[in-house]
Amino acid sequence: MRRLGVVLALSSVSVPLLHADEPDSRSGRRNVLFIAIDDLKPLAGSYGVPWIESPNIDDLASRGTLFAACYCQVPLCAPTRTSVLSGLRPDSTGVYFNPFRVRNILRVHLPEVVTLPQHFKNCGYVTCGMGKVFDGRTVDEGDDAISWSERYVRQFEVAPEGFGTRGYQNPKTQERLARTLKESGTLGMGPPFEAWTGPDNMHLDGAMAITAAKKIAELARQKRPFFLAVGFHKPHLPFIAPKKYWDLYDQSTFKLATNQRFPDGSPPMAAMIPNSGELREYAGVPKSGPIPAQLQRDLIHAYAACVSFIDAQVGLLMQAVKENGIEQETVICVWGDHGFHLGEHGHWGKSTTYEDATRAPLIIRAPGLGEGVQTKSLARIIHEGEN
Repeated sequence: MRRLGVVLALSSVSVPLLHADEPDSRSGRRNVLFIAIDDLKPLAGSYGVPWIESPNIDDLASRGTLFAACYCQVPLCAPTRTSVLSGLRPDSTGVYFNPFRVRNILRVHLPEVVTLPQHFKNCGYVTCGMGKVFDGRTVDEGDDAISWSERYVRQFEVAPEGFGTRGYQNPKTQERLARTLKESGTLGMGPPFEAWTGPDNMHLDGAMAITAAKKIAELARQKRPFFLAVGFHKPHLPFIAPKKYWDLYDQSTFKLATNQRFPDGSPPMAAMIPNSGELREYAGVPKSGPIPAQLQRDLIHAYAACVSFIDAQVGLLMQAVKENGIEQETVICVWGDHGFHLGEHGHWGKSTTYEDATRAPLIIRAPGLGEGVQTKSLARIIHEGEN
């Protein structure tokens, strides 16, 4: 009988961290809080980066297992998320790149696939999702509706200020985008980053974290095992976070990448989307040539602020688990879909075959398993076949 679960292959040994169809002998089936973070490289204190402010992720790592050598198969959103949630490699899913339009690729290619949340649902769990878990371009309008026992959550507790335009709060940016929309019929692109004073929930991720925390309380009251997936959007471009997270950093202390060029003779596919293509779409970024040093510092500052902003949202969810008395019954997984270049090899973004794009963070805290453990064993975050 095939047994599915959250499984990591460490070197040549597959280690089952949990099995939804095998209740814990002491406390029954454990809940699962699955936190996906878009474009997060292993940039945290617990990953040996002391200048980054990530106290909540670091706390989780101190009470769980940190995988220091975790790699994705394809460093883009759609293929990696499809692989992780289906348990299949890209050569099985057929998803190698981000599709250009919304279509139900997952079920077209794999009509019989049982996804991770769907498996928990089939085993009697309440399954609920919100935010960017699957890539929306690869699933149906219900974010693969068959995977969830509850309707996918899309309404969040937004601040009175609202989300702004594409997340931008600066009135001048909003006016410029509105003018572009009027003149051309499209919003166009704003700047690659923004800092603005206000509450966390004037941003989508902050509003979603509040909603998710209340959902945790609701699920805890039901006293049924649950699988809750929360997909945060930052630090994906544009790097927008409340100013208080920018204020955590002194930009003058930042060090720029020392090697700002691809190796001589590297194959073209080593840079799947070359020339920092995603970043260069944003206003104020040179369309070609080197990224000026000051702009590099601004971008690093903005990315770090977004990491700290998301860290605070992770902390809100961890606190909700604790306050609702289910900490010893809940597995928490924090996972980044791939890495991100911050000037290394002269590249800004993902979509290369180099370490900065393919290495991803993964931390799992399971009661009674691996407290304060760091492993450098090579880890893959999918499992295809029997175990």
